Amino acid sequence: METYGLKSLQIESLLLASLQRLGFWTFFTIGDDEVAGWGIRKGTKSVDAAERIHTDISKGFIACELIKYNSFVKLRSESAVKSANQLIVVGRDYLISDGDILNFRFNK
Repeated sequence: METYGLKSLQIESLLLASLQRLGFWTFFTIGDDEVAGWGIRKGTKSVDAAERIHTDISKGFIACELIKYNSFVKLRSESAVKSANQLIVVGRDYLISDGDILNFRFNK
């Protein structure tokens, strides 16, 4: 990498651009002690994204709490997003956007 003057940031940008060009997006889940990113194809519905995490979540799917990435960056926390009434509840047919932050409601 040094020989060609490449930095990891350039490679990461290239990788992300390549994934987007191929139609892959990422959605995120947030827990008390972890954040996870999940790869999906562009055009994936929320119920199918739930299955990406676990089949039981998609089988018992009720709804999905959605935080748009830009809202989260601007407000800096899940509680601030909720206080600003920017948490959106969507159904099983919602098409996931790149960067969406999701919390799935489901029957166990």
